[in-house]
Amino acid sequence: MKDSKLGSGAFTGNKDNGNPYSGDLDKGILYDIYEANYPVIATDGNFPRLVSAYRYNAEKLIQNLNPVGKGRVLDVGSGTGIATLELLAQNKSQRVTGLELSSGMLLVAKYKFHKAEGTDLLSYVTDKKLLDYWEEFRAESLQYKDRVELLQGDVQECLEINSESMDGAIANQVMHWTELSKSFGKIAQVLRPGAEIVWNSASHFYNDSRFPVEKYGFRYNGFLAKVLEDVCLRGGFDLPDYTSLSKPKYDFEKVRETTREQGFTTTQIGTSLQQVDFQVFIQNHVPVLVKQLISPFLDSEESDAKIKEAISRAILDPEALSDTKHKYEIVPTFRSVKHE
Repeated sequence: MKDSKLGSGAFTGNKDNGNPYSGDLDKGILYDIYEANYPVIATDGNFPRLVSAYRYNAEKLIQNLNPVGKGRVLDVGSGTGIATLELLAQNKSQRVTGLELSSGMLLVAKYKFHKAEGTDLLSYVTDKKLLDYWEEFRAESLQYKDRVELLQGDVQECLEINSESMDGAIANQVMHWTELSKSFGKIAQVLRPGAEIVWNSASHFYNDSRFPVEKYGFRYNGFLAKVLEDVCLRGGFDLPDYTSLSKPKYDFEKVRETTREQGFTTTQIGTSLQQVDFQVFIQNHVPVLVKQLISPFLDSEESDAKIKEAISRAILDPEALSDTKHKYEIVPTFRSVKHE
């Protein structure tokens, strides 16, 4: 365990695919820091409510799940256990197997489900909101701890899960980090005939016909373009194409065909638009996205300073603040049913 500690200001990114939440312990904790500190407004029902972003995604997703039995449901890419808890809350008689590739996320999940003491985690974190969030999570999860199995593994491998042992599956914001054909090939092996997986995706992976990413996606926001342009101009290097961060390779026809080849019938059952808070966008997303694009030109420490300066200038530029359209994360939801 490192000596340094993580507070709410910590945030990082992966230059290869833009995923800020995979890999080591730091990133496992950062996932929950984001969950604890940046709630979203849910407007379903008569009164709005503040909810954590990934739990809300999981809540909406799992409402669509129809398991074929009352046995076990697979949580693909279970992360720090957010969707796992929601699965148990909505399906009182189910058991859940969480499958997570990241050792850091798995360690956090085990603490949150009373399967680890978490001494090292607690000595490593200073963020009070995160500590409060963990305490609340553990209080809710205590009643379910004996119905949860947490495994480390890759959905593209699924080595420790028996064939046709799962009555259903979910995948909350994870399938876009995998090769879809491989993932569904393995999911087909572990699901019972007629069972389904409900899963969602992100706008950098899937181009929704109703809400195309180029028209609504937050990665196309003009503020991001202004900050990137400023950094490149002052750094003396060529301006990268900022839209390269969000050029989806999949549309519905490709999703349907890819999953059909692995033995599934897939339908798109919904799309949600999650408005990205502009303050959160500036504080968390812009630095990560710009840093990805300029990583060939500047080292990490130098790029951090230049990005911060460019953001300060852009905030004072009315033109940089004029884009009011590109402000959504577009989240499509799918049901894929394994053929009998």
